[in-house]
Amino acid sequence: LGALPAYADPSPVQMPGRSASDSLVIHIAWEKALKDGDQYVDPVEAFDLKGSPKLPVQELRDCLEILEQYGSIETLKRIGVELSPFRITEAGFELYAREAIPGYSEMRGRVVRCIVNLELTSNKDISSHLGLPIFLTNHLLGNLQHEGAVKLSHRISKTILISNVSASLRRELSE
Repeated sequence: LGALPAYADPSPVQMPGRSASDSLVIHIAWEKALKDGDQYVDPVEAFDLKGSPKLPVQELRDCLEILEQYGSIETLKRIGVELSPFRITEAGFELYAREAIPGYSEMRGRVVRCIVNLELTSNKDISSHLGLPIFLTNHLLGNLQHEGAVKLSHRISKTILISNVSASLRRELSE
């Protein structure tokens, strides 16, 4: 009968409340973001639509529409393209990280220790020291900023600098 198409293989991670196809799209896109260090994903490239597609195009469209409806992605509307690129949202990545990245729940503490104890002040230094993908480090730093624990400044060179560390973050390690 022949080999099964790529989309017939289940996703390595089944996301709660998501279909198998949605989970596959999430897994492929989020892993690409981690590898490339970029939250922007081109579906034609990521899902190999010019070669051996990982999903039928209509199924991929439906998945992307559902993921946008739930706030996991934001589509970048383009005229004249079959499928527009999209941006993975912070909330969408957070849901994925909690389910699919081993040791994710402990990573925040590791980043905090780098900031407070080692006085590392850039995303690149922290990422290098911990051996984490830069996209993941940037996400964790963004979470700390949302908590009010640090202030960040973004450079054109994709470097993120930590400009202020809150007393509560420093105290967190002493308790």
